[in-house]
Amino acid sequence: MRLRRRIFGAVIGALPLSCAALVSFDEYGYGKRPSLPPAVVTGDGDVDSAAADAAPAPTYIIGGSLVGLASNGGRNVVVLQNNADAIDVSNNGAFNFPVKIASGGAFNVSVKTQPRSPIQKCTVSGGTGFVVAGNVTSIVVNCITTEHTIGGSVAGLRGTLIVTNNGNDDLVLNNVGQFAFAKTVESGSAYDVKVKTGPQVPSQTCTVAGGAGTVGSSDVTSVSIGCTTNAFDISGSVAGLGAGKAVVLQNNGGDDLSVDSSGPFTFSTAVESGAGYAVTVRSAPAGQACVVTRSVGTVGTGAVTDVAVVCTSNVPNCVGLDPICGPTLTGDCCDSTMVPGGTFSRSYDGVSAGATDPGFVATVSSFRLDTYEVTVGRFRAFVAAYPASAPALGAGKDANNAADPGWNDAWNITTLAPSQNALISGIKSCGAGTTWTDGAAGPVGESKAMGCISWHEAFAFCIWDGGRLPTEAEWNYAAAGGNEQRVYPWSSPPSSTAIDSSYAIYDNAPSWGTVGASPKGTSRWGQADMAGNVWEWTLDWAKTPYSITPCNDCANFIDTGMHVARGGGINNPASLVLTSERGVAPLGPAGRAFDIGVRCARTP
Repeated sequence: MRLRRRIFGAVIGALPLSCAALVSFDEYGYGKRPSLPPAVVTGDGDVDSAAADAAPAPTYIIGGSLVGLASNGGRNVVVLQNNADAIDVSNNGAFNFPVKIASGGAFNVSVKTQPRSPIQKCTVSGGTGFVVAGNVTSIVVNCITTEHTIGGSVAGLRGTLIVTNNGNDDLVLNNVGQFAFAKTVESGSAYDVKVKTGPQVPSQTCTVAGGAGTVGSSDVTSVSIGCTTNAFDISGSVAGLGAGKAVVLQNNGGDDLSVDSSGPFTFSTAVESGAGYAVTVRSAPAGQACVVTRSVGTVGTGAVTDVAVVCTSNVPNCVGLDPICGPTLTGDCCDSTMVPGGTFSRSYDGVSAGATDPGFVATVSSFRLDTYEVTVGRFRAFVAAYPASAPALGAGKDANNAADPGWNDAWNITTLAPSQNALISGIKSCGAGTTWTDGAAGPVGESKAMGCISWHEAFAFCIWDGGRLPTEAEWNYAAAGGNEQRVYPWSSPPSSTAIDSSYAIYDNAPSWGTVGASPKGTSRWGQADMAGNVWEWTLDWAKTPYSITPCNDCANFIDTGMHVARGGGINNPASLVLTSERGVAPLGPAGRAFDIGVRCARTP
């Protein structure tokens, strides 16, 4: 049946009964709109009944597949959105949006909320377009778990540290500050930072704080590693100590330890790994001499246990010598103190006009240097033993310098006096200024510095006395206070230029004083009279500028005709007793002077 009717003013009564039955009336007698399929209105306002009877337009599914989601037992969710339609997806595989879209309709699928447990980043492929004539199932959502670096900071490290993360990612650290492992770790995965190998040189203990946890949404930067240097005991044994006697030992110029019986000893202060130790005898028991072996070294990864101190009753060079040195004439004239090694600039103090530039760098190993200049009384013992006190070939060699040839025994014939009387004549040849007397001159006379001795006589004495001549670098290092670069041996602060007769015997002093008579003039490591009194011979031939630089335990053995003397003498002004001042003198009789003496060095 095809019925055309006007929209407005339609006459219902004209309808057949079957159609009229579809019409009802309201309380005013007007007909109500029947329940018909949606009418299709034509261009002239008429309704096309055939179109009104047609089926609804079809709609289609919008969906696809999800891959890569770390579902975490369904607890990890990605929220997808198509237009205004959103769904939660917690498992990999197919997904569909509940709202379908008709042909020709647009779809726009995106990630509304990224997964959080673990953190992932999901991207959509094929997520936009228009529906044509079927379900859309080609959308792909791909999820990737984010990865982050594991790192933090390290403090106190002084060597090489190896740390590891999760047992499979090693990292070598040679610095303080920030660090990060090369391998990244996925969000939601565990990290566990541990020390694999601690520093060995020096030995350190390193601990990790905040080293374990679960990676979140960003790089881990909170791992903290702190390293502390291990300290170890310095110990050894004493042998030969007499009954009721005690020897006082020192380590590194301090930490005094009194040992009153033979057997083991341990210093009270441990020394850090990588630091040096130097065990010396501060004071030996009366009538005994104590010698330390294996006394110097660098602390490694454990305690030092092999220092050996052997005491004997044979002290040939000081037997019968009274303690008559120092300001009160009660000090041991044979005393020798430790000078810890180090690096400094030779003949430089940064103040004096005559000082060299700081480029002449030298490093010296630890050594012992006599507290006092050689006295008349000590040299008298050498003369009494002469010529048997002449040295043997190679004696007096500096163990720290492989190039040092030591004593040349040809000098016993060519340069040393042939007899005791000839030696005495030589040391008396300087005239009235000499301190030597033919007979013992009492404590005051015997404790004066010995002058008018030649370089060969000075060297021979030190060898006979169990020591050697100090190198110029050693002497200068001790006088300058090492890297303090003092103007004078006593200068404090190091740049102080204070000097007067209470510090030193200099500037045409009216008379000789006893060695150590001016305690204000003591150097950094306890040596007296390193400025003034007598010039002091050193091992080196003179060379200006220095022939060896930088210098490591060096000395100049190339013959230049002149040897170096340091420290200045009784008649010299302040400018010539500076620690930076160098003096030279020839060999033989011309090299003698009433104010040239010697101070001996000793290898620990």
